[in-house]
Amino acid sequence: MRYFVVVWLFLSGMVHASGGGDSGGGPAGLVALEPLVINLSGGHFIQLRPLLKMKDALDTDFVKSYTPVVRSELIKSLIGRSPDEVQGVKFMSDFSASAAATLNKALKDDYVKEVLFDSWLIQ
Repeated sequence: MRYFVVVWLFLSGMVHASGGGDSGGGPAGLVALEPLVINLSGGHFIQLRPLLKMKDALDTDFVKSYTPVVRSELIKSLIGRSPDEVQGVKFMSDFSASAAATLNKALKDDYVKEVLFDSWLIQ
């Protein structure tokens, strides 16, 4: 648990230093979303903070305007999964790729190059 907190604090500082933060700002081509808390099975939950790496920096404002859709799609992708299933680097890497595909389908174009996470905490 302490490891996750240290990593989260470190990465949060990096995003803040780069101009990112809770306002959704950040380097061109990167959209930082507010943290999500999603119910998993068995009374557990996952808290994560997604960052969308855009294929074209010019599309960031468009995607920001669809933040509710993006958040909803990410929640639907994880809700009800088991805590064991969502742990580990392999799942995070696989989920990153599938989340980008899901978001591009919902946005009806290939805007999102990659979904990154600067926070991933399971309780």
